Amino acid sequence: MSETWRVVDETGAAHEVAVDEGRGSARSWWAATPDVARRSHASARDAVVLVAQACEWAVVEVLAPGVETRASEVAHLEGRRGALLAEIDRLTAALRPTRKAVSQ
Repeated sequence: MSETWRVVDETGAAHEVAVDEGRGSARSWWAATPDVARRSHASARDAVVLVAQACEWAVVEVLAPGVETRASEVAHLEGRRGALLAEIDRLTAALRPTRKAVSQ
């Protein structure tokens, strides 16, 4: 059964690479695009890297199935950061009248 890995290049483009585990006594993985196929006896990731090299992609990330890119993770964290800062501002503003009343 094939898994889809992704390779993100320097431009931010994500290239899909299909990976199949080889059959037989020797463990191996085949990675392929429509134009290139490579095999690795080390790991699926190594097979994907071999395909990326053959395609001359300037690799930034090699992503296993289900793994998010760094850019999407950063965007998610920035969104959470914005929400947390807004909550801090709201709580700070809610405390200000209380502080004034106590100091008077």
